[in-house]
Formats: sequence, C-alpha cells, structure tokens
Amino acid sequence: MAEEETPTRRAPEQATPSPRPSRGPEPLPPDVAEAALDPRRHVGRHVLVRELGRGGMGVVHLAWQSDLRRFVALKLILAFSGLNPSQPDLWDSELLGALPWYYVLAFWLSPLFSQQGWQVVKLATLGFGLGISAFGLGSLIRTLFSYRGRLFPEASVASLLKKVKVSAVRPVPVTMKGRIIGRGIPGLIYSDDLVFQDQTGIIFLDYRQPWRIFEFLFGLFRVPGIIGREVVVQGWYRRAPVPYVEMKRLADKGMSYTCYVYHTKLLASILIPAVGILGIGFVAVVM
Repeated sequence: MAEEETPTRRAPEQATPSPRPSRGPEPLPPDVAEAALDPRRHVGRHVLVRELGRGGMGVVHLAWQSDLRRFVALKLILAFSGLNPSQPDLWDSELLGALPWYYVLAFWLSPLFSQQGWQVVKLATLGFGLGISAFGLGSLIRTLFSYRGRLFPEASVASLLKKVKVSAVRPVPVTMKGRIIGRGIPGLIYSDDLVFQDQTGIIFLDYRQPWRIFEFLFGLFRVPGIIGREVVVQGWYRRAPVPYVEMKRLADKGMSYTCYVYHTKLLASILIPAVGILGIGFVAVVM
C-alpha cells in the first residue's frame, strides 16, 4: 500500500515595505512667511505675525515658534514691542521719545543681556577688578613710601635743612620741640598752617585733614590759643620746593591735635584692592 505524502507548508513570504519618498519641510503659513521677511519681527526663535491686543505695560502678539512650528501668544513689554536694538534708524523714533526714561534705559541696555553681551559684561567686570586692584596696590606702595618711618627721632630745624635727599614723596620722619610764633599766612584768621621756631631756625608746619572743614575750624578756633606756646611736633619733613613739616601730631600742654591724612590714605589704599579682588571673585564665582 503506497504511503501518502503530506504536503509541506511554506512560510508566507513577508513583503518588504517600499521606501517612502522623503518629504521636505512643510511650507510656512502665508502670514508667517510674509512676517518672516521683516527682520524687526524676529524675537529670538519667534516671528511676530500680528498684534492681538495691548495694555498699559505690554503688547500681546500672535507669534510663530520656529523650532516647534506652532502658533503661540507672546507678550512683550511696550518698550520692546516694535523696536529692535539692531535697527539704528529706530533709536530716535517718536516711540522712544514718548516712553518713560526707565523704559528707554532698559531698551539701550537690552543687548547686554544677550549671550555675547553677557561675555562683554564679564570681561569688563574682570578688567575693572584687575585695574582697581593694580591702582590700589600702587596707592598702597606710594602711601607706605610717602609716610614711611615708625620711629620719629628728635631733630632741630638746622639739621633738617642740611638734608638733601628729601622731596614731597621722600620725607624724613622727625620730632621737634620749640614754639609756635605765628600763622602760615599772616593776617588770614582761618589759616591752619603754622610757623615753628626752635633755637636753630624756623620752618613751616603743614596741618592737613581729610576734610577741609576741619582745617578751617582748626585755623579759626584752635590756632589763636596755640600761638606763642611751647609745643612738640611729630611729622614728616618734606621739600616741595619750600621745606616744611607735614604734621602728624602736635602736642601742647594738656592738648594733642592729630592729623588723619595718613590714616585715611592707608585705609583707602587697602580698601581699593579689596574692591578689585571682590570684583574678580564675583566674575569667577557668580558669572
């Protein structure tokens, strides 16, 4: 008896999908394409199509978002609603003239908040910090050189006049004992400078304060009581070109008058570099 052959089933062949034809980018809506031709309507990744409404602070526009290809409602501050800082012909428009000053200021400063503008701000802050630090360091060196000397040895007027290597910047610290014989400017009732005399000669005393009002008050009310009295003067002997002594302290019987120019200059020379260092640190940490 012949065996019947069982037919073998074949797996159905899978049809390979035909490749779809690639489609290009969808065309922009007509109103968007027309608005995109005006560079003033480009705000970041948005294109302003038309105005929807406005209020006291801003204007709402129908805008096209380019990356997501959709319409959105975009609200702009009134100062920026129709102006672009890249258009110089619009800076003098009537709109800017009618805006409050703080809107105009914000309009002019708006390029600084872009990415490139922020880099400029960072570099400017860094340069400002370095410049202030260098200026303060130079001021500190000059102050320490111009007011050098912790010790003030006692000397006479004649011995000071013999010193040659003296200038307005290169002084000699000194302590002198003698008598005040008059004002630096005779007849001027508020003259704060004095004339000092010891057994060897006379010399001018320069009284300085950070604020001139204190010099005026000293010359008007204190100097009349000092003239003719024995005093001890501590200061720096200078030539510019007339020889004189810039007072640091003048001691009378039971009274002492201190000049604070040196202290003020020293404090300012320390604070100025500190401000520069803070500026550099602000750029490094915050920005």
